[in-house]
Amino acid sequence: MKRKKRQVMSNALQGPSWLSETEKGDSGNSLLPEWFFYPLICFSLVVPNLVFSPGTLFFQSLHILKWTTALVPIGILSVGAGLMIVADRELRTEFRVDPLGWMWLFLLLYITAQPLWIRLSSIPTFVREWMFFASLFITTVLCSNFFRRRTMFMLVLFGAGLNAALNVLFAEIQIRMVRLPAFILPVPGNYVGNTGQQNMLGIWVAMALLSGLVLHLILLEEKERNRKGIVFPVLIGLNAVLLAINGWGLFSTTSRQSLLAFLTGFFILLLIGKRSRGTAFVKALIPAVLVILLAMGAAYRFNTVRTQALVEKAESLAKGAAGEKRELSEADSGRLSIYATAWTMLKKHPVGGVGLGHFKWNYLDAQRDLFNRYPGSNLKWQYTMWAHSELFHWFCETGVIGGIFLLGILFWCAWCVLKAILAKKALSLEGIWAVGLLCLIWTVALWGERPFHRIEDALWLSLAFSFLSREFLPGSLPWTEIRRPIIWKGFGLVIGATAVAGLVLLGKGLVADHTLAEAMRTRDAQVQKVLLDKAAGSLMVRDLTERAYAEHYLAVANTRRDGKALAEGLARLENYFFRQPQTRELNTLIGWYGRLGDREKLKAFTSYLKPGSYSIKPLESSPSSR
Repeated sequence: MKRKKRQVMSNALQGPSWLSETEKGDSGNSLLPEWFFYPLICFSLVVPNLVFSPGTLFFQSLHILKWTTALVPIGILSVGAGLMIVADRELRTEFRVDPLGWMWLFLLLYITAQPLWIRLSSIPTFVREWMFFASLFITTVLCSNFFRRRTMFMLVLFGAGLNAALNVLFAEIQIRMVRLPAFILPVPGNYVGNTGQQNMLGIWVAMALLSGLVLHLILLEEKERNRKGIVFPVLIGLNAVLLAINGWGLFSTTSRQSLLAFLTGFFILLLIGKRSRGTAFVKALIPAVLVILLAMGAAYRFNTVRTQALVEKAESLAKGAAGEKRELSEADSGRLSIYATAWTMLKKHPVGGVGLGHFKWNYLDAQRDLFNRYPGSNLKWQYTMWAHSELFHWFCETGVIGGIFLLGILFWCAWCVLKAILAKKALSLEGIWAVGLLCLIWTVALWGERPFHRIEDALWLSLAFSFLSREFLPGSLPWTEIRRPIIWKGFGLVIGATAVAGLVLLGKGLVADHTLAEAMRTRDAQVQKVLLDKAAGSLMVRDLTERAYAEHYLAVANTRRDGKALAEGLARLENYFFRQPQTRELNTLIGWYGRLGDREKLKAFTSYLKPGSYSIKPLESSPSSR
């Protein structure tokens, strides 16, 4: 009986795996050598959530180095793939774009054409967002073609768990220490690790936890295939340690959306695994799940400050859901206001949207329209760069055309997955992981933070989509078959040229960002002007430099009582504000024109505030505003 039970368990663990095939003699796709592809893609997926700019090396202390760490390897891979596609005579047997890849390409072409029918207020923003989206597309295509070795997938999952565990340890240090080591983001009192934000830490740890559960199953599967030796038992133990640390960390982030997303991804994982592989799949997960539950229980019992914060958030959400609007937390109240403003923006630009990356530059205008229409509402006045729903955000930026196209892709993927589940198709652990991770990320995306706007997390979306496509979607469709070599050569040339342009843009941006940081540190006005002139040459940070120019002239006006410098600074700040409206510049302009007594300008800029929250007093009095 025991032998039969063990045999059932063994059969469930040794399921299909298209990743393991390459380790049986097939060297995989030779268009890109494995020694070239795997180190770069693994580095891009695993490392970025740990890096930031220590000290004053860069003006953007957090994001620019994460962009660099994540996208430079992708850019190098894209250049290599593009050149080899052009040079390879038999590329049709070496490289392909599957139907899902073509759909993402059409979506990329759609947003590329957006400037033809909408007015972009910030070209640097559009270019940065476009490069971001293009990187996700090419990462999906690269992983679909070249990611074949299971050992590399195991390494990536283990690396993600280790990265998340280090971030949890850093977060625990952050809330306990005032002075932090140089390798930890200097934000004492915050539970963020090196991710930069509490919810971002929660999302990353949730992704690593779910991946750790799948890694546990893969290690068991490999242990069954290789029964001799202690390597896999040791790896199973190490993975259990990471699961414990990350279970503690996920609870301690107090991120409700991350906890909900993890539970959603876990139950989808459980459902598909049970349907495809039987009860043995569920039983194999039990030890790893117990480790996570024990770690979360320990966090609940001993990490009392974080526990109290999570309980208060949960009570606020429950009372809000029950209709007790007065009990809503400030965050929940603000979120409702954001949704109302986003809906106003979408109604104002329903077809073409406001432009890729331009939600934040249309927020104050849409909020003003909302309050003009409902002047007595209890909605909260605020400013945000994100709709707090990636789907809502996408509809606002691309309009109903781009939104419906995206929904069409997602529903097609969901339908193909559902058909496989209903048919009880034998699925690989990699394919099950892809569905679980995508469900986790989309749960956050529907109502939470911005996983698609953080490249260090979004690249995992590309990897998961490439695995899902390989496991569940058709390998080809009639309209995706392109037999003319010249089209493929052109495709390779475009990939390579775009990657080179992106690397140059990022390289110049790094230099300019460093120059901008130097400019902001110096107290010599002339030296600062020279440094700003240098930084302005980079499209990557041109908008930041324009704001710095305005601040430079206003500072000179304050110091020297120079009317010309004041006029120049206000003109530049107005020009910047009307292209990229934010509350920081709005408050500065209201303050200056209040002191100058310019009632016309005051009326124009205070119109962005909530009616009734400000008043414009006679010239002899100081104007007050919210």
